[in-house]
Amino acid sequence: MKKIKSLLFILIAILLIISIPNSIKADDTKYTTSSVINGRTIQWEYQLNDSNEIINLKCLNSVALYGDITIPSTLDGKTVRSIGNNGFVESSFLTGVTIPDTIKEIDYSAFKDCKFLTRVDLGRIEKLSFDVFKGCDSLTSIEIPNTLKESALSEVFTNCTNLKHITFEEGLTKIPQYLCATTGIEEVVIPDSVKEIDYRAFKDCKSLSRVDLGNLETISFDVFMGCDSLQSIVIPNTLVNGSDYPIFTDCINLTNITFEEGTTVLAANICATTGISHITIPNTVVKIEREAFDGCKKLVSITIPESVKDIEYKAFYNCTLLSNVDLGRIEKLSFDIFKGCDSLESIEIPNTLKESASSEVFTNCTNLKHITFEEGLTKIPQYLCATTGIEEIVIPDSVKEIGYCAFKDCKSLSNVNLGKIETISFDVFKGCSSLESIVIPKTLKNTPSSEIFTNCTNLKDMTFEEGITKIPKYICTSTGVEEIIIPNSATQIEYSAFKNCSKLKKITIPKSVTKMGFYPSDSTDTVFNNHSSDLTIYCYKDSVAHKYAVKYNINYVILPEDITFNKSVFNLKLGDILRILASILPDEAADFKITWESSDPTIVSVDEEGNITANGNGEVQIIATVENIVKQVVVFVREYRLGDLNDDGFTNITDSTLILKYLKGIENFTEEQIKAGDLNFDGTINITDYTMYIKYLKGMEEF
Repeated sequence: MKKIKSLLFILIAILLIISIPNSIKADDTKYTTSSVINGRTIQWEYQLNDSNEIINLKCLNSVALYGDITIPSTLDGKTVRSIGNNGFVESSFLTGVTIPDTIKEIDYSAFKDCKFLTRVDLGRIEKLSFDVFKGCDSLTSIEIPNTLKESALSEVFTNCTNLKHITFEEGLTKIPQYLCATTGIEEVVIPDSVKEIDYRAFKDCKSLSRVDLGNLETISFDVFMGCDSLQSIVIPNTLVNGSDYPIFTDCINLTNITFEEGTTVLAANICATTGISHITIPNTVVKIEREAFDGCKKLVSITIPESVKDIEYKAFYNCTLLSNVDLGRIEKLSFDIFKGCDSLESIEIPNTLKESASSEVFTNCTNLKHITFEEGLTKIPQYLCATTGIEEIVIPDSVKEIGYCAFKDCKSLSNVNLGKIETISFDVFKGCSSLESIVIPKTLKNTPSSEIFTNCTNLKDMTFEEGITKIPKYICTSTGVEEIIIPNSATQIEYSAFKNCSKLKKITIPKSVTKMGFYPSDSTDTVFNNHSSDLTIYCYKDSVAHKYAVKYNINYVILPEDITFNKSVFNLKLGDILRILASILPDEAADFKITWESSDPTIVSVDEEGNITANGNGEVQIIATVENIVKQVVVFVREYRLGDLNDDGFTNITDSTLILKYLKGIENFTEEQIKAGDLNFDGTINITDYTMYIKYLKGMEEF
């Protein structure tokens, strides 16, 4: 795609050049004249510009040119300013040429196929067009004068594979596009005066193996495209302006790139599509620009020094073997930085990170299964972990906020610990199809005005931590939750908290909740918008939740608030069977079923209807539970039945009469009767015991 874009750019530029008339050309009139060079008469054709100077000079009998020549600087008393296209084409006997200082421009194919041309002096040339020296097979060296400002939109020395030495005069400030492309140069030394190299200046120089970039500041795209012999290079610390496209395009043999100490910026596309496997970034670098390592398919590890604060988009795009990344103390990450890094399996996010892009950072890194967050991090920025293969998240307690789409489309994410977050944005877990359960921490206070768990239809279990005071808006919207229990600490349920929860069948709301959505002012339900017809609110009589359900015609069930018993203390004799009579309050909750449990079934067992059996001597608690109500009674088992003096299974007026007779000396008791009648366990039967009998019979006391 990048190559297509660059080709389109070049084609458009060529069309623009063709459409613009020659600025120095006055008219189309052609003139002829002659001069003598090396004893031979040479016929010339030319045109004139507005200054009456010769332009588009052409030789009409190029076969007459012989040996080493100097092109005339004047003809017919007029100064020669430019050589026209094909001006000396196929001058088969030309071996050397000197361009006079007056000539500033050479048009395309001017010396094309001058097969024996071995020497060229470019004088003070300013502009070279394409194919000027195409096919000059004998040309082995040339110097580029510092006056050169412009070259063509394609090669100048096209396929001059024997041109192995090109030098640049000190004072040159820019190497124009395509200038040295497809030549046979083996070494390039850029003068310190050169600040910029334009696109494809050294494209397809297959023998180029050594490059000294001098004090270069700006480099364009495809400058060293296809330079297969280039294996190492030093990037000067002056280079701060990179390219929109790769610079060393497809230089897969370029395996050693060194950044000069003092470098502050790794320029855009500076290492893109090279063959590097490791890289050392100086600790003076503060920024890695866009696509700096794009397409480095052999890069396996990268350590970002602590000095780097900002990494721009696609910096490591398609580094398919990159498996080890240390982010240092980074503060800002842009989008698609690690897109296509298929070998990346784990990474730690430093606590210095403050900002990420408005789209994915680790785009489609489905093998990235482990992302950890350094303690001290306060915010997980938007999109940070989106579309990765992470399976589990543990948010450090230091994190207070999660930005939007932070974990969007993490299809394998199944376990999330939200730590102590306070603020969460929209679509944070959108599309996390493997997420089935989550605990909402009591610290959460702020949620967005749209979904958080968007389309998490497999999220069926959401638990609110005890201590939470507000169930935030949109917290559960569009999930697959089926049952919710609101903790007793909650006092408010915000609007749309359970919007579009089509699978929600049961929600339990305590008395502590005194505010729900916009109730009672709103005419429609604002908490359970678009709820299932099967939704039932479990609530307490006359609570806000009860009134809410009534007003908005939602199914409801009144919850139990208490369990009462016919007695709180039971005294049994070994082998006794007795039913505990229990009632659920309020009456509207009577349909709930009590579950029974004995603290020691070997002493007293209890069945599901509350029938107890005395199995052994001792004391037990019989526990009755309904919903979240737990009450208990005490049961004593002895060899005798306390208070039952006649062993008829009851404590009544007959027993109190027997005690009175005993106290008057009318009746004698056995040892077992004395134990049964000693209600205060002081070892004797006295007036105190009789008084306790009377109070018991009047319902004033239990024993």
